[in-house]
Amino acid sequence: MKIIQTLINTFKPIDRGVGHGLEFTHKMLDSAMQWLPLTFIIALSPGVTIAILTFINEAPQFLSSNEMPKLLLPTMLPTMMIISATSIGLVFLGYLVTATLLRLKKQISPVTTFRTLNRYAMIVVTVPLFLSFEVADLAKKHPFYVIFLGALIAAIVMIWVYRLAGHRLPRAVSWSISPRWARLITIVVILAAAGTFAWRILELQFIQHQNLRTGNYDLGVYVNTLYNSIHGRFLKCTIVPGGYHIYAHFDPILVLFSPVMLIHPSAETVMITEAVWIALGVIPLYLIAIHHLNRNWFAALLCFSYLLYPAIHGLTMYDFHSLSLAGPFILWAMYFVDTRRYALYFVTLVLLVLTREDLSLIMLFTGFYLFYSKQSLKAGIATIALCLIYFVTVKLTIMATDEQFSYEYYFDRLEIGKRGLLESIIITVLTNPLYIARGALIEGKLVYLLQLLVPLLGLPLLAGKRLWICFYGLVVTALVTRQALYSIAFQYATFLYPFFFALTPLVVKNLEASSFFKKFGLHYRKSVAAIAAGIFVSTLCLSYNYGVFHETSAFRAGHSAFNRNPTPAMIERYRSVEKVKAIIPADASLSASLFVGVHFAAREQFYQFKHLNNTDYYLVLDRDVQDKKIRPKYKKFLNEMDYDLIFSENGIKLFIKQELNQGRHKVLRINRNIR
Repeated sequence: MKIIQTLINTFKPIDRGVGHGLEFTHKMLDSAMQWLPLTFIIALSPGVTIAILTFINEAPQFLSSNEMPKLLLPTMLPTMMIISATSIGLVFLGYLVTATLLRLKKQISPVTTFRTLNRYAMIVVTVPLFLSFEVADLAKKHPFYVIFLGALIAAIVMIWVYRLAGHRLPRAVSWSISPRWARLITIVVILAAAGTFAWRILELQFIQHQNLRTGNYDLGVYVNTLYNSIHGRFLKCTIVPGGYHIYAHFDPILVLFSPVMLIHPSAETVMITEAVWIALGVIPLYLIAIHHLNRNWFAALLCFSYLLYPAIHGLTMYDFHSLSLAGPFILWAMYFVDTRRYALYFVTLVLLVLTREDLSLIMLFTGFYLFYSKQSLKAGIATIALCLIYFVTVKLTIMATDEQFSYEYYFDRLEIGKRGLLESIIITVLTNPLYIARGALIEGKLVYLLQLLVPLLGLPLLAGKRLWICFYGLVVTALVTRQALYSIAFQYATFLYPFFFALTPLVVKNLEASSFFKKFGLHYRKSVAAIAAGIFVSTLCLSYNYGVFHETSAFRAGHSAFNRNPTPAMIERYRSVEKVKAIIPADASLSASLFVGVHFAAREQFYQFKHLNNTDYYLVLDRDVQDKKIRPKYKKFLNEMDYDLIFSENGIKLFIKQELNQGRHKVLRINRNIR
């Protein structure tokens, strides 16, 4: 009875006069509107969560047809209403009981109690929002919605963290630790996370490799290049036109990485090298964050976000590319720029331009920033000179042959008649800028930029003059017409992502002095905590939809879809590949088709099947020779070249030159009259 009387007294006007009653009612309504809407949403969230878990299997059907809502609503709606009503009732009852008890014991008003409970409980709202990601193909078909939802969840978490950041932990759960030990523990945790990333992503890479979804282009190219380089044939690659990789890209850094082939000459070794190297990017990223903010927990969350970043998953899972190696180098370069250690910066810059010739153009704008911002005029001029001289020298001497591969088709939409690409771009920019803008604002490019920026809350865009270092990547993204260059499934995200990560701690540091914080009276320390949480949660949401660690139809490794659950047929097919490895001698010359040859690329003489070289062995995968461009070559090979079929299993066929066979292997029959 005492509790009931307290409730009555709480909401009972002191003065029963009409004027005072109206004034009190107005105050009550005004106060209620401050906490009631959020309370209602919080109360509804558990019910929505249960409803989503109950009907998640029907959700794809519900969204795929106009007729499905009419068929499913009669069965779903009553259940959902009951669940939601129960959730609202229970939560409101809990709020009222808590408010009453606090009113009795500590004389705390119900309004204050409701607001306090909302402050702690608002995180519950994110649960049903996150569960909506489970709708099949949602990320693939509705990328803008998924990205917006991830940003919304991050925003809610940021508000929640900001409100709680000023509260001290109880003594029972708080502890004191020296800064030195805190940093050491943070580094150990980050390195453990990096190791876990490399281990897990390698497991998935090996699945992709054993499913025969990695190819001669590009993994086989680099396996052959590294193998030849460690044996003294620097950058030689028999699989590409001209016989050297320099005709496609000049990347002598591969010579420095080639000793890994002494451990075990195989594609798997190359994959391990790439995954470990990219994972070690957390070291310079940690140092950048510590330099600007000196907060271990911020640096740790930023490094975790790096390891969850969908673009890093895409480029790591897509075969191997020298451009992918540039990410950690760029982070080191940015760290040395931030700390003004220019000697180490130029050492890193040399390693960067040796990684690929076009990286000199990317770093050119770092030099421009150093000069334009007057941070270091000498370093800026030296960077610009080094990058320009290196690029021109490489292009006009080392790569200047008839075998040089042209990448102008990446920009074919901008070519004007027989004019050169650069001339065409300049003319188009000056005479028809709207045409450039239209190409830059297509849906695919906007999604790509959002996938890169939203995990970092768009903070790199606030970098001011420092944003010049991203100029090359942003311009290329705006101008290209080849879809691979604006997709997180390929290595080209390296043009932007390391710069975005390097800029983020600097922007957060500069926010303290911004007029925005002063205008709205925001507390900087609490804001940093909120931003760190927002970056991690936003990255987690996008990684859940576009990363490799969670199974999702939206993830792609380059051109190929990823099947993390090999079928029995795939497993048996790879066993056949292992049998073939035991047949072909390591020093034999081999021609192989696209998706099976990469398993044998670690040899001196390795060629694409379509070139029909006179090699000791020929290896084909039936799926590869069904291609309309390869099928005539296969027909010619069967009918005109003297080879015996000695192995045929699970769609894999191995041929040996007749003069080498001489009864060593049993000859199998094959239909040579294919159409």
